[in-house]
Amino acid sequence: MIISDKYKSSNGYAVICECDYCGIYKKRSYAGAIKQKTHFCGREHYIKFHRLDYFCYECGKKILRYIKPGEIKKYEHHFCDKKCKGIWWSKNFCGVNHPLYKGGIYKHHGYVCILKHDHPYCNSYGYVNRSRLVMEKFLDRLLEPNEEVHHINGIKDDDSIENLRVMIKREHSRLHGKKRFGVYLENQKLKEEIEKLERINKIFYEAIKTEYIELELRKNNKREFLI
Repeated sequence: MIISDKYKSSNGYAVICECDYCGIYKKRSYAGAIKQKTHFCGREHYIKFHRLDYFCYECGKKILRYIKPGEIKKYEHHFCDKKCKGIWWSKNFCGVNHPLYKGGIYKHHGYVCILKHDHPYCNSYGYVNRSRLVMEKFLDRLLEPNEEVHHINGIKDDDSIENLRVMIKREHSRLHGKKRFGVYLENQKLKEEIEKLERINKIFYEAIKTEYIELELRKNNKREFLI
């Protein structure tokens, strides 16, 4: 706090302030001292004065944190490290407790995915393909990591058991590869036909162009002869 009146110094007006942490007197500029409610002899004492004792929300470990006076209400949860923070968030802000929760179902590349954290083969977000769950329920066992579910009619969100078939990953990839290669061959054939038609059109255009030029020359010759 300010303990003296302002006086004129070599650098302008100054005052004597007492450090709110250690009580040492220190000279400060008058303009800077008026703007602040608390005064300290250094940055270290400023941090120590505003450092408070908290307990980790996950493990209960006592921690010291520096928080500015205006931000005390902003931080409601405190953690000793990122690991404890991740564990606490995964428990309290996951699934139904998450503010952006939309029923635990979403579509990924056309496949319907369902939230199921306890599934051994769920993704990093805890979702599993619904087709996999339907087939596992039908077979009464978990599918192996090298097993995949194939949609017979090609509709990815049609997860009726009649439309599903279990296949090894290699066979599944080979099957879809053949389909893609078949589409590729069809596209190549279409490209060849289009190129062929373009060549025919070009030849036809050149023939018409030469005929038109010949007709124009004949007309000009007739006019010259009449003149």
